[in-house]
Parts: sequence; C-alpha cells; structure tokens
Amino acid sequence: MAAVVPSWAAVADVVDYLGLAATDATDAAYLARVTDAANAWAFRRRQQAGYIDEATVVPGPDVALGVTMAAGAWYRRRGAPDGFAGWADMGANEAWTPGGIADVHRLLGISRPLAV
Repeated sequence: MAAVVPSWAAVADVVDYLGLAATDATDAAYLARVTDAANAWAFRRRQQAGYIDEATVVPGPDVALGVTMAAGAWYRRRGAPDGFAGWADMGANEAWTPGGIADVHRLLGISRPLAV
C-alpha cells in the first residue's frame, strides 16, 4: 500500500509564510520536499491522535497554518547546524521560538487528549 501524502499546504503557502522572493531550482526542490514532509507528518500525527481526516480535504485553516509553519521551520533550518540560520546567535532552545512547535501542535490539535 502506498503512503498517503496529503495536500493540506502547498509550496506557495510556505513561500508566502516565509516571505521569500523567487528561488532557484535547488531551493524550489527543497521547498517542495519540506512541504511534502510537513503534510505527511501532520497527517500521520493527527491519525495517531485519533483524528480521521481525508488527505485531499484540509480539516481547517488552523491545520493548514500548522502544516505551513512546520514546513517553514524545516526550510529555515536548512544549513543551520543547530536551530535556525539567522543574523544573531540563537541558542538551541530558541529553535522554534517564532511560531514554536507548541503552536504547531496546538494548531494541528495533537499532543492533547482527544474527546471521544
């Protein structure tokens, strides 16, 4: 059985979230990879949390934003040995600060009990 890869966030959403200008082919390919990875990760994590979602229908704007934020964070970590690449030293604990992983989890509705 082939893995389900949802389409809850698109590369254009991630580019808009990051505020990027046009990218070269290498960046475009990497943006596509992190977007696909974030979509698959969010879908899998929501399944593990007990949600029954359709791969082609985003459960809501909160989930779409969570996927976009995760993809954006993974893109920004590219080439950074620890955390985000940036203009100032950032400690390891600040890696997810501007839209932290806790925000992504809340938006996706995971890491909390599911009312049944």
